Amino acid sequence: MSNKKRSLMVVSLVLLILVNVGISTVIVRSLTKTEQVYVAKHVLVPRKPIEESDLQVVDVPRHTILSNIYTKKEDILGKVVAYHTSVFEGMFFFKDALDAPSASQDAPLLRLKENQIAVSMGVDVLTSLGNTLMAGQYVDVSCTYQIPKGATLVDTLFKDVRVLAIKDKYGVDMDDPKSQKVPHVVLLAIDHADVNHFHLALKKGKLDLIPILHGDQVQHEAIKNEASLLWGYFNE
Repeated sequence: MSNKKRSLMVVSLVLLILVNVGISTVIVRSLTKTEQVYVAKHVLVPRKPIEESDLQVVDVPRHTILSNIYTKKEDILGKVVAYHTSVFEGMFFFKDALDAPSASQDAPLLRLKENQIAVSMGVDVLTSLGNTLMAGQYVDVSCTYQIPKGATLVDTLFKDVRVLAIKDKYGVDMDDPKSQKVPHVVLLAIDHADVNHFHLALKKGKLDLIPILHGDQVQHEAIKNEASLLWGYFNE
């Protein structure tokens, strides 16, 4: 074999080795390239709203990241853990394990604050102020009571009560395209300690909702008017 052919073979062999090494390097780099992914910092129970303190960042090889998990913080925060699952410490946030609060069936209950309970009362177009009530709005709850063989008393029983939802007779939210657009029930946020008083007033008198406009954030919601004379008549 001539020297020229030997040189060509050596050069070809070297090029082949370099190409293989280059391809291997690219493959190794692609397999070892990592991406930051969020996992649960501790156990999250069903219906727990996800907060930043619940997240922990880990580095994961990019090629192992599944398509059915959330990888971005903004896609996780604000969601709630689904009914059917718990998210355990170190676990990825799978898309079917989290719900968007606004789209969930129990959305009104998720808006409750600590020590609050949702109560309901019947409404119509008149008592819903011409169908202008909206979720998140604040109202005062007034009561009209007819004293037996006496005068009619009207007084405010609760101030700054937050509206959780307004639903039609089928339980569909009024802002849902499937709604009948005729209000039937309003859900209100009342302090746990005052729920029995609310139901007593609902049974004894006629309740009306008075919309309140606030320029500042409400610090204390559903304040019971302890001084109202109506409470004494209700308990007679």
